[in-house]
Amino acid sequence: MYKEEEQEQEYAIIYFDFDNIWATLLDATNSVSKYNIKDDENLKNIQKDLQKSLEDFLNKILEYLTEKYSVKYIKAYSDFNSLLFSEHVNIVDTLHKYGIKTYTPYVRNNKDMSDRALIIAAIHDVMSKEPEIMEPKLILFTGDIDYLPLFEYISEYTDCEFEIFSFENRLSQGYSEVFYTKNKITKIDELLGINTKELEEAKKLQIFKEYVQEKNLDINKHIDYQRTIRNLNREYYCRFNQNSIKSYIQKLK
Repeated sequence: MYKEEEQEQEYAIIYFDFDNIWATLLDATNSVSKYNIKDDENLKNIQKDLQKSLEDFLNKILEYLTEKYSVKYIKAYSDFNSLLFSEHVNIVDTLHKYGIKTYTPYVRNNKDMSDRALIIAAIHDVMSKEPEIMEPKLILFTGDIDYLPLFEYISEYTDCEFEIFSFENRLSQGYSEVFYTKNKITKIDELLGINTKELEEAKKLQIFKEYVQEKNLDINKHIDYQRTIRNLNREYYCRFNQNSIKSYIQKLK
């Protein structure tokens, strides 16, 4: 009998569409709700909880990736200083601590800029790969359908394999309808043992309940939906519409 040699790990180059990641981390952090934080004690809790959410995510995801792949590098793209609550957590320093390179577009407050920068970088990296790394696997953490042209290009012009990692609540349905992407999707929810759709709904219900209590609203009477939506979307980070408000009223009754 002989011991079978372990198969070499596949090389991988990894990209974070970090806006997608951060939005879900906000949903998963209970203390986060309002934009303007006036209470010092609450601010300390938010700083601590957001930092923990970010580090827990990175620890679990990097453990999974390094067990499965030989990771060449990880790049994260976002306008980091414009991310919600980023003034309370040093996101860039944390990512650097984990060996992740960060890239911020020159044009600020425009998510499309970081998306485009990521696409250009991914194409460049795949097409100019180092000779010793034959066809590294490209892994992209996103759920946005905006990246479909990137996967179309890779499929048509290269032999590079790709994989999409996405939270369930951020994943565009469009990916499941395209034959060469629908079988290349890894649900982050399953890796982390969470349900992001439930987390998002729970956070919105929490925020709406907080809003009702602050404004002393009587949900048994008529509510001005348009005014309520404007106030909620101005004061809180989650997005609300009339249908969601109606459902939360029913849950609170």
